[in-house]
Parts: sequence; structure tokens; C-alpha cells
Amino acid sequence: MVIGDFNVIRDVSERISSVLPNLDDILAFNSCLFQCGLMDLPSSGCEYTWTNKQDGADRVWSKLDRAMVNGSWQASFSSTSVLFLPTGVSDHSPTLVSILADIFRPRRFSFLNCWISMPDYHDLIQDSWAIPVIGSAIYKLLARPKNVRTALCAFHKSHTLSLSRRLTLAKNNLDSYSALLQMHHTCPFLI
Repeated sequence: MVIGDFNVIRDVSERISSVLPNLDDILAFNSCLFQCGLMDLPSSGCEYTWTNKQDGADRVWSKLDRAMVNGSWQASFSSTSVLFLPTGVSDHSPTLVSILADIFRPRRFSFLNCWISMPDYHDLIQDSWAIPVIGSAIYKLLARPKNVRTALCAFHKSHTLSLSRRLTLAKNNLDSYSALLQMHHTCPFLI
């Protein structure tokens, strides 16, 4: 698999600009890909993966980013696909390659230092550690941290998840405007 920013397009339809692309560069790039036996992966998302973010007629849109594979890869990993995400704050679209179907993995626990400064934190730790546990001494020893973890996860949902939701909402808004800008390249409001 070859993936990245190639700084050249494969076809004149992969660029929106007031300046014509260099046809010699396009031919040389296509010839190189043919000799290497590389082909673009099936893709979705943004059609143009780069913009110079200039205003008005000086704005350029191009498909510079690609994910390509050879025949051997295609034979071994036929379900591979690529998603070009909205540019966001960058001038390039992030590229997300999916090779295999998603495999469920349990979420790992992460301790957040901001919990310590919250008013109910210390009481929560003491109360969840003090929950009676029946069983052998080793079972009790292992069950108490699990009780604390369960309590902290619930604490997180009730106290700090709103920040995560606000960040997700802001990211979704940025992605929505970036996607709209892909369709309406010259709209001053979207720019």
C-alpha cells in the first residue's frame, strides 16, 4: 500500500482552479503508477483532498492525496477501502483506510486528573472502596478497585461527559461546513 500526498493529480477533472494543470506531470504520474502496478483504492468522502484555502477565484481544489495498492494487496485484502474526511483546520483531508472489518474491543479505562479537583471525588472513592464484598481475601482485594472503576465511570458520565459532547459537536460542525465547502467551493459564507 502506498498512501499520502502526491502533489499531482491523475486527471484534469481532479482539480478546480483558474489555472490549467500541467499535462506532462499528469502523464508522468499515470505512467509511474502503471509501471508500479498501483491502483486507487475504492474511496468515499471528500472528492478533493486539498485546498489552498485562498479567497475567491484564487482558491484551488485538488485530489492530491491517495491510497493505492498493487494486485497482490488487492488479492489478499479485497475489502480495503479509504475514506477522505473533511479538511477541518488543515489544508489536506485526513485519510482513513479500513483494511478489515471492525473488531469489538472493550473500552479501556483512563483516569482523568480533573476528577481529583471535583467536589465529590474523595467521597466517591471512599464510598465505592467501602462497598461490602463477600468472598476470599484475594477476591475482595480485586473487587474493590473494580468497584472504584465502576463508580468513576458513572461519575465521569454525570460530571465530565458534557465537555466531550461539546467537543464532538464542535468537530461535527467543522466537518459539516468542510463537507459543504467541498460542494460549494466559492461560497463566501462557508469559506
